[in-house]
Amino acid sequence: MQTAKRKRKRVELPPTARPVTERVAVSSPTVPGAREEVDHVPNVIDRMRARRQFGKTQAENEFAYRAADRIRRAHETLHGAVGGVMDFDRARGAGAASMGPSESYLQAAETMRDVRHALYPLDRRVIELCVCEGYMIEQAASIIKRRTSSRADREEMGRCLRQGLQILALRW
Repeated sequence: MQTAKRKRKRVELPPTARPVTERVAVSSPTVPGAREEVDHVPNVIDRMRARRQFGKTQAENEFAYRAADRIRRAHETLHGAVGGVMDFDRARGAGAASMGPSESYLQAAETMRDVRHALYPLDRRVIELCVCEGYMIEQAASIIKRRTSSRADREEMGRCLRQGLQILALRW
């Protein structure tokens, strides 16, 4: 006697603007040695790392991912900080002279300078689009080539991304 397989009903969720998150464990900022579970929004480079798009081996993939993460953090430090009332590192109003840029800002600027000086223009542009601005390879190929990207265009952009990240990882 055969039993009929039951199909699971697909649950339709209402549309939302909230990004997809995943739970990750991180070290606690307040309790030394403790770990906390937080919601993390994975970005493009996290997904590329999971698919092993940065290198052929696991070691190459991790090596290039660390360089990509360093570039992403530097870009966010330089261009992503809005500042606010409690942002004491920025000069506000009249009074004493500014203390100058913070150490993290200077390190981020040095990282981005290394990217500009170490890479060919095409490699640098692909890294800027994929790592800094969050575009996928297909989108970056379309932007750079100014047309619908072909498979050869996407492979070329992927090669430029891997090559550029490997060069930077070796440099750092």
